[in-house]
Amino acid sequence: MSSNAVGMTMRDSSTGIMHAVEADIIYPEFYHEYGEFDSMEVTMGQFFLDNSHYDRTDQIMCAVDGNLKVALVPPVYRQEMQPGKTTTYHHEIKGHEMIVELDVNESPINLFKPDFDKFPSAKHIDHFY
Repeated sequence: MSSNAVGMTMRDSSTGIMHAVEADIIYPEFYHEYGEFDSMEVTMGQFFLDNSHYDRTDQIMCAVDGNLKVALVPPVYRQEMQPGKTTTYHHEIKGHEMIVELDVNESPINLFKPDFDKFPSAKHIDHFY
């Protein structure tokens, strides 16, 4: 396999994948007092970059092989993240700028390389890697 990253990702959130691995999950004793396992998303590829976003449900992330880099932002900075804004990005394959309407839970700010000129509020966001 090449060590060069390519833009190929497989993402599956069907119930079939969840039921296939559900029996192999060992839950901590306290888990069912606080939550239930109701969905699963599997993402595979050499790299994957998702918009900054928040979820209303608790999440567990696991890297089976390789590295996983995540930026966590406390909810108090929700407004500074400017959720639901329109953003543009350069699409490498199509070779031009694309305009994207973000969902109300998505942010246009790239926390790993914030554009402080475009998003000055990002200077005030305290986030963790």
